[in-house]
Amino acid sequence: MTPTFVMAVPWLPTRTRRAVRLAQASDAQVIWDSEHDAFDTFRKVLAAVGEGPAVVLEDDVILAEHWRERVEAAVAEHPDVVIQFFSMRKADSEIGSRWEPGRSFLMNQCYYLPAGAAVELLAYTEDWSTKRPEHPTGYDVAMASWMKDTGQKYWLHVPSLVQHEDWQSMINPRRPRNRQSQTFEEVVDG
Repeated sequence: MTPTFVMAVPWLPTRTRRAVRLAQASDAQVIWDSEHDAFDTFRKVLAAVGEGPAVVLEDDVILAEHWRERVEAAVAEHPDVVIQFFSMRKADSEIGSRWEPGRSFLMNQCYYLPAGAAVELLAYTEDWSTKRPEHPTGYDVAMASWMKDTGQKYWLHVPSLVQHEDWQSMINPRRPRNRQSQTFEEVVDG
């Protein structure tokens, strides 16, 4: 089973409870944002991942039914590349799963890092301080930049295996709440 990490906000009870439930449901380790700095927390996750592969979740997602099995199947097919498990692109419904250029990586709700990628990305972001004033919370921008600079593509998995909650963004409250995937298959209770 691929190690899994949840980036989580501890100062809001709703998000704290969600992070704990996600960790239990995905057998994940929670990395708490103790400094109110999402980029710093992203770097903590990369350090915790180390040399191995990992799946990273944010605390504001809902898991698809059979999430673990579906993630592991995708990882087995593409173990050596970044895999994006959440997307809001129009082409998702039209084209389905596909290769995307690294520079287009967007949204960090749920993604897979192959072995060695976290260490490389952590080293890459050490120098990100010059770009942080422009992208203070843009760790997805940092990932896109890293993949572009290293000539990587990533696998965009469709359907989305997580759904983004319509909660107010902790990173930027001005972001719209309607940031949901159209390909996520709703989980029906009962």
